Amino acid sequence: MSDVYTIIKRLEKGKQVESNLAMFANSMMTNASRLSHIRFTLNFSVFYERVQEELEKKTDFPEAVTDIVNRVVTLANGLVELPFSGDGMERDVAEADELRNTIIQQMKYLTALSDRFTIYEYVMNRMEYRFREDKLPEGYQDEDMKEQLMQYLLADRDRTAMQLKTVQVVEQLPMRMAKGRFFQILEDGLSVYKGSEKKTVEEVLYMIRTCSMMEEPEGMKEAYPALYQEVSGVFGGDWDEMDRNTFQERLEHMKSGFENLNLFTDLMLISQELVNDLYVIFLSRPYAMADLSEKESCEAIIKEICQDFKASAGPLPADLFAKFEQLEGVQERCYEGFAAGDAKLLDIQERYHDLLDGLMLDKIYASLALISKLLSNSMFIELNEKEETGEDGIADDAYVEQVTHTLAEELRGHLKQVPKGVGRAIMAKVLTALPLFVTNYQEVESYIKSSLESCTDEAEKAACVEILTQMIRDEA
Repeated sequence: MSDVYTIIKRLEKGKQVESNLAMFANSMMTNASRLSHIRFTLNFSVFYERVQEELEKKTDFPEAVTDIVNRVVTLANGLVELPFSGDGMERDVAEADELRNTIIQQMKYLTALSDRFTIYEYVMNRMEYRFREDKLPEGYQDEDMKEQLMQYLLADRDRTAMQLKTVQVVEQLPMRMAKGRFFQILEDGLSVYKGSEKKTVEEVLYMIRTCSMMEEPEGMKEAYPALYQEVSGVFGGDWDEMDRNTFQERLEHMKSGFENLNLFTDLMLISQELVNDLYVIFLSRPYAMADLSEKESCEAIIKEICQDFKASAGPLPADLFAKFEQLEGVQERCYEGFAAGDAKLLDIQERYHDLLDGLMLDKIYASLALISKLLSNSMFIELNEKEETGEDGIADDAYVEQVTHTLAEELRGHLKQVPKGVGRAIMAKVLTALPLFVTNYQEVESYIKSSLESCTDEAEKAACVEILTQMIRDEA
């Protein structure tokens, strides 16, 4: 069979179109299948070792996480134990699709919980100096700090890098912005999305809602009861009258909370990558040509890992890793071949759309479109999302103004219900989700000066100065 590069050239020149359309699809399916088989096999071993490590430490997995781990293993076991059939393929694809969506929902829960912990960490960092003997550095002056920060920002000639650093500085400065000014920035920031796609606006609104703790996905409490109890109970108490013991207790909860969040998030990320590759394997099985030796090596490894999962057998046997050597370099070659075809897939589909239907190749090309998404850099991409076209999909002035008004009203009410320190943390986080509101040297300098001079809480200022100074040192 001709390689994908030759097939693409022939299709671009309109040569032997019918046969080359079929060969292109088969070549893409073969590369995708081999790539996903090998990548799944390698990642499955990492997945096993990660889970086994936590089980040995007696980590208490939430039922939602355990369920996903078990379902991934069950799908993998079916891949190597059950013979291929049309009905089986449909069943496996349906299960992979459902499992993907379940993991996406779990990530929404974990993102919402992580945003809450991040807000409370922001507050805790600024309270720490209340319980420390040292305060601001000897001889500290706001003007000196401002000059250091400006030098830090202007040292980078790259505009994008400078903007990123400015956002980080704005986030860590004491938040002393008037509410009226804050909501004006919110309105101005969202107004730049007028004329863009509604999907883009919805993504920004979602990001603002999550980072401000207004997003609470239904089912989050039940999926992660211990973490939910911490953010709603432990950290939901009084902040203004906190004593040293309470602060230390919350600090311990913060540490363990982040450890669990990072663990569960890591497991969801690798689970999604595994499921995406299984999904690709299931879709490509009817069309792909397998390298028998390569396939046998992958299946032997997967079988062993599934058995070890079932038996909780501890570390993987050493002789298993010798089989990995047979797979070295293949993944990279398959990826290059698939990527070359993927870059032309949409053009080929559009150019030969009617012919694909006539040749009954429409189904295989529809599967290739799904595989293209599954192998993209966006692990959590929606596979069957319907895109609004024309004017219906554009965020006009009226739409943006309406969603901005709704969000602002909800955020005003939310800020009234939370403690002052938490409210300031929310405002700082929301600003980082919006286009940068300080656009030139004078505005940046003025904001830094105002922020430092307006902060009369010495403990908070000391904490902010320490964080900002460390940022400058890290750059140096």
